Amino acid sequence: MMKAASLDRRVTVQLRTRVQSPTSGEETESWADQFTVWMSKRDIRTAERWAAEQTVAEVDSSFRARWSAALLDIRPDTHRLMCRGRVYAIHGVADLGRLEGVEFACAARGEERYGEDRP
Repeated sequence: MMKAASLDRRVTVQLRTRVQSPTSGEETESWADQFTVWMSKRDIRTAERWAAEQTVAEVDSSFRARWSAALLDIRPDTHRLMCRGRVYAIHGVADLGRLEGVEFACAARGEERYGEDRP
C-alpha cells in the first residue's frame, strides 16, 4: 500500500491537442491541463550528451500515484507530466499491485522548463 507521506509532488497531467489559428487557419500543437494528482518521484538516471553542437542534460524519473480510473486513460503518445515547472515525456505506464497504484516511466531534458523556475 502506498503511504500518503511519499506522495509529495503535485503533478499535472497534460493532453496534446491541435489548435487552429482563427486568422491563418494553420494548426499548431498545444498542451491542455487535464488534472492534477499527488505523486511520488524518484530520479533513476541522469546523463549529459553532446548533440547538435551543445550539451544536452537528461533525467529519467519514475512517478507513482495511487490507483485511479482517470490514470487508466493516460497514454505515452498523447500525454505528458509536468512537475515543478519541468516537462516529462511518458515512456511507459505500469500497474502496481492489485489496484494499488500506477507507475510512469518518464524522461525530461534538463533545459526544458515551463513557466517560472522553481526548486
